[in-house]
Order: sequence, then C-alpha cells, then structure tokens
Amino acid sequence: MPDRRDGRQGVDQGSSRNVATSGTKIRVLLADDNPEILQEICSLLAAEFDLVATANNGILLVAEAQKFKPDIVVSDIGMPELNGIEASRRILELGCCKTIVVLTVSNSPEVVKTAFEAGIRGYVLKENAGEELIGAIHCAVEGKAFLSPEIVQNGFRKQIGQIRF
Repeated sequence: MPDRRDGRQGVDQGSSRNVATSGTKIRVLLADDNPEILQEICSLLAAEFDLVATANNGILLVAEAQKFKPDIVVSDIGMPELNGIEASRRILELGCCKTIVVLTVSNSPEVVKTAFEAGIRGYVLKENAGEELIGAIHCAVEGKAFLSPEIVQNGFRKQIGQIRF
C-alpha cells in the first residue's frame, strides 16, 4: 500500500459530492490489530479503493482519521488502547469522517446494537469479508446501512428492529 503521508487533504466532508459516482476512488482508512488480517483486507480492497492509511489500534485510528480525512473508515472492533466502537464514536464526533463500517468476529446482538447506536453505518462479519465488505463500503458511502445477512438470519431480528439507522 502506498504511503500517503504527502500532505494531500481529504474530501471536504461538508461537500455534497458523491465520491461513489464522481470517478474518484473512495478513500479508505483501514484498522485492525492483526497484521495478517490487515494485509488480507488491504489486498481485497486495493483494486477498487484508495487505501490512504492503516492503523493497528484505536488511538492511532483516530489520529489517522484526523490526518487523512478519509471518505470511510473500516475498523475492527476488538483493538487495543481504544476499541473500534469508541474510536469510531470519537472520529464521528470530531467530524473527520462521517462514514464507518466495522469488520468484526462478533455477532452479539448487544455489540451490533451498540455499534449502530454509535453511528456506524455498516457491520460486516470477518468470515464474510470477501463476499460482503466491498458492497458494505459502497452502501455506507451512499448513506445506506449494511448488516451482514448472517446476523439477521441468526434470529437477531427483534434486537435489530430496535436500532434506529
């Protein structure tokens, strides 16, 4: 992944420009504390998206979001120093990115609910990343919520129905 420490500014988050249809690649900041998973996800996304930076913990994720102002953040939940949900909450509060998708192993209804209440737009299970992550990113950037179908199929409909998107 090319190092984007060239001072290039991010997309103006106040703009109505739709990065999904403007011909410009969607700028992604990716975070996971597992280096192998981080590399796999980078490889999965590299052809379709502009990967601006990676982070291996929540504190670094917030700092990189402030620096690069990506169009979207894709983050693991279980990271050291600051978990992905809390890091996402801070990023959204700071306004340096308005769209976040989590990529996680957790299919707990409580975690799903907490993630969406924090402002996350997409929730993808790691085991389904190859089939779902690219679509989830596009949905989220278009302002739509995405939830791995497996979570819905596992009987979490009642809890999910209580979430306001």
